[in-house]
Amino acid sequence: MAAPHSLDQARTSVIEAATEGHQTLFLVGVERHDLTHVLAERLLYLIRAGVPGYSILVLTPEHRRSRVYERLCQAPELGPFASVQVQTFYGLAHQMVHLFWPWVAETLALPQPQRPAVYLTYETAQYTMAEVLAPYLEQGVFADLTLRPQRLVSQLLDNLNKAAVNAYPLELVEARLRAAWTGERHRLQDYHQAQQCIQAFRAICRQRGWLDFSLILEGFRVLMDHPPFQRFLRDRYRHLLVEGLEESVPLAQDWLSQHLPTCESALLAWNPEGGYRTFLGAAPTSAGRLRDLCQRVVELEAPPLTTGIGAFIDGLRAFVLRQTFSRLPTLPTGVQLLLRRYRAEMIDAAIKALERRIAGGLPPDQIALVAPYIDGVLAFSLTERLVKTGIPHTLERRSQSLREDPWIRAVLTLATLAHPDWQRRPAEFAIATALERVLPQLDPLRATLLAQRLTRPAGFGLQPVTELTESERQRIGQDPLMAYQRLWGWLETYSNETPSPLDAFLCRLFAEVLSGPDLQPSQARAYTQLVESVKRFRELGPALEWDDLTAGRAYLELVEQGVVAAQYALDGPEVSQGVLISPIYPYLLGEHHHRLQVWLDVGSSDWWSPPQQILTHPVVLGREWPAGREWTPEDDLARRQQILLQITQGLGRACEGELILCASELDSGGNPMDSLLLRAAQWLLKTDSAMPASVAALSGNRL
Repeated sequence: MAAPHSLDQARTSVIEAATEGHQTLFLVGVERHDLTHVLAERLLYLIRAGVPGYSILVLTPEHRRSRVYERLCQAPELGPFASVQVQTFYGLAHQMVHLFWPWVAETLALPQPQRPAVYLTYETAQYTMAEVLAPYLEQGVFADLTLRPQRLVSQLLDNLNKAAVNAYPLELVEARLRAAWTGERHRLQDYHQAQQCIQAFRAICRQRGWLDFSLILEGFRVLMDHPPFQRFLRDRYRHLLVEGLEESVPLAQDWLSQHLPTCESALLAWNPEGGYRTFLGAAPTSAGRLRDLCQRVVELEAPPLTTGIGAFIDGLRAFVLRQTFSRLPTLPTGVQLLLRRYRAEMIDAAIKALERRIAGGLPPDQIALVAPYIDGVLAFSLTERLVKTGIPHTLERRSQSLREDPWIRAVLTLATLAHPDWQRRPAEFAIATALERVLPQLDPLRATLLAQRLTRPAGFGLQPVTELTESERQRIGQDPLMAYQRLWGWLETYSNETPSPLDAFLCRLFAEVLSGPDLQPSQARAYTQLVESVKRFRELGPALEWDDLTAGRAYLELVEQGVVAAQYALDGPEVSQGVLISPIYPYLLGEHHHRLQVWLDVGSSDWWSPPQQILTHPVVLGREWPAGREWTPEDDLARRQQILLQITQGLGRACEGELILCASELDSGGNPMDSLLLRAAQWLLKTDSAMPASVAALSGNRL
């Protein structure tokens, strides 16, 4: 075991390590910003020591983290050779498969290896899987599963991806799921049908030369055994820096094991308390074993948690693991529980607590509101109350479904109205909402009146304001009518022209109608991502035997129906402006530290329950799960306990002052809320002296 080092010692022993002679180091630390700081300083040291940026590879767990190192290398004083390759592992795999495509295609035995590859986006992969799934659904397959088609599609794709990131044959997915299942026997038939679907999807991709996420990784896996590829990477990337090793997948760890012995220098940073992406295939435990391939291990000293919060986390761990107390835990200081009857009352109590702290001198940017999920109701309620109280805030989401964004829904409704040939009738409510969103002069009542009176009888388009009565015009007012008439005139003019591809239409709509002083930066970012998503979807049209116009209509229909839940990345500010509102995992994956944390919906089971995925399983489909072993209730309970303790430990480490837990007895739908976290908080904070009769009673089903 290596002795812990302070950050200053790490600067001398790691940052300034030799730049040649196979200097491979394994850095262990629980503070993510410390690890990032050491990696960044090491990168600068390499460049200033004369190492060309061309020979340096930086691997990060996500694209947002890549920008930290890219900006670092843009400093003018570093010279013209400071540009380095900063990639995620998937980005590296995609790049290498593209570079070595002829050999990859031949090795994968694709029917036409001489043709260039077609790289599927997530949208087109879902579309293709939906095509595969459709005949099964028509035959009543999966009828026993209460899942929307889009959820079925995403879980089937997840099975493909799990096999790829764990580097085992696709044919083993069903066998792994069947062997682990101990419930009703009819589920085994669902697993069999799921196996047929994913193999049919793979057959279509191979036949047409399409590469989805899983097939790209399989292509990279065969490249790893290709001597010319090994020589290329050995000669190209002589220096390696890896951030977030605990978030890496087994296939990435396989490549690191292969490449590390050939490096002149390498620095791998691993957080033993991390590994939050296990549901996406991350394998933090096996990542930690890479230390055995490094010449030296350096451990940064773990700073203690704030006294009161540390006591709460320790008590929570003992409570969850059913450990015996020699005496009752000391009441944690700086930790408070706010329990209300209704969720709206819980939100009000949380905001009032924030107001009191801010009035007492606490800056808003030192406050974080954290919840398992920031659903639409919670996001709206929090932001509305913060706006009313004048408290600045930032809503952090790493990604969001296009159809969940009200602004994007409004834009897509306008696209439907501008294309009557699509024969799609937007709902009157959707039209009213779209008018309200894009025309700042309209309030909900006036927008609803316009939608009711000016939607064409057939539903395909809008009518001019001349169709309104005089009294209706007076009710709406001159300025809103003029704004509506300008929008109607633009849509009418466009509908009489030769239609453009959907992405071109959206660009024109933005430039000529939507852009203006009232447009919010978040809306502009989301709009840019929408245009990019539509463009990438259209560019695959020839492979899908679509023309540009058909591709646009198909994209719109699929997003609206929810069959394709197009995702876009949210490139919000890396440093929160005001109070930060964030789901748990984005908060933990960022370098956040706050003096006040407010945990919302503490009574929700989402704090310790993984997402219910009936047709897939992140642990059973992982490489380290023993083939043929059953998934027992004890395994399920242990996993839930691990999830709860891991996220609360991570949140506690990022809280430097006070912690407020907020819960409601009923959720937004009026259903009772109860969780192990809430029970533990009530007991530890002496609001409830009773211990739960059985922790296992909260565990639920197995897979």
